[in-house]
Amino acid sequence: MTERLVQSYPSWLNQYSSEQDENQWSFLLKRQEEYYQTQLNSLHSVLTTTHRALRNMGRKYHCEYCDKRIPPGLTHRKNHNRAVQHINNKRMYYLQFKDPAEILLDERSKRMCNKWIQTGSCPFGENCKYSHRSIYELTQLIEQAKQNSFPSSSNFDVQRWIAKKLPSDIILPASLT
Repeated sequence: MTERLVQSYPSWLNQYSSEQDENQWSFLLKRQEEYYQTQLNSLHSVLTTTHRALRNMGRKYHCEYCDKRIPPGLTHRKNHNRAVQHINNKRMYYLQFKDPAEILLDERSKRMCNKWIQTGSCPFGENCKYSHRSIYELTQLIEQAKQNSFPSSSNFDVQRWIAKKLPSDIILPASLT
C-alpha cells in the first residue's frame, strides 16, 4: 500500500532530497525565530513605556491656563495658583468669553492711559488700571454691544458715553449715531 502512495505523489517531489528539505526548514525556522524576537522586543518596549506612563499618572497636576505641569503636592499647586503669571493667564482666558456690553461697562469708568497714548506701550500691560483700547476697538465693541443689545437693567447711555470718551474731532459712522 505504501508503494502505491509513493507512486501517486507527483514526480516533482522526487527531485528534492531530504537534505534540501531540512535546509529549507531550518532556514524558515530561523527566519520565524528572528521575526518573533523582533516582535517580542517591540512589545517589551511598548510595555516599558506604558508602565512608566502609568506609574507617573496622577502624580503631576496640569494647569490648563498656563499649559504647564506642576509637581505633585498641595504646596506646589497653591504656589502656582498664587503666581502673577497664572492669575493673568486665568484672567485672559475668561476675558475672551466676556460680553461686549460688560467690557464697555468696565471701560466707561477708565480713562485712556497716557503712556499708551504717547508711546504705544505701557509698562503695566494688562494690569494697567487705565484703558488701552483704541478708538477703532471701542467702536467695534459698541457695534457688537448694539447687536447683542444692552440689558434693560443697566442705565448705560451709549451716545453719551461715546461723546464723553472720544475726542470731538473724531467723526463716527452713521450706524453709531
